[in-house]
Amino acid sequence: MNQSSWRNTAPDFGPQDAALAGSLAADRGSRMAALEHVLNLLLHHLAGHHSLRPTDGVVSLHEELTPHRYFLIAKVFMIADQVAEPVCVSLARNKPDSIADGHIFFGLLNGQLPKGINSREKLESVLLAYPHDATEAVPWALRFVRATGQWQLT
Repeated sequence: MNQSSWRNTAPDFGPQDAALAGSLAADRGSRMAALEHVLNLLLHHLAGHHSLRPTDGVVSLHEELTPHRYFLIAKVFMIADQVAEPVCVSLARNKPDSIADGHIFFGLLNGQLPKGINSREKLESVLLAYPHDATEAVPWALRFVRATGQWQLT
């Protein structure tokens, strides 16, 4: 990633956000495809990835879905090096086709694992066992936050 090309705020992702919000009522495959599309846009527009499609699939590890909230722990395969990066998604909907707020945390900062965890497989196990608590200990490489109608890199 080229840090000099990073921006703080993404362009309008209205149609993609609506598709992601709408997919929350659909099957898991539709949710993963919509999430991957938004993640690709965020990685390209906010994190400076040169490719418009830097990922090669999202695999859900833990998913919680209610009418107004969505929480996901997954791994995302990167095309460039085929490394499976962890991702944490938490979204709130205020309407069926609208994301009110939330976040997408992506990848390990410099490949660094949390203290006491010595492999990516162990990290997956810990994230599965303690999905909400363990995400706080992960040194996330990128933190995309949705607030006031737009995505930001914080």
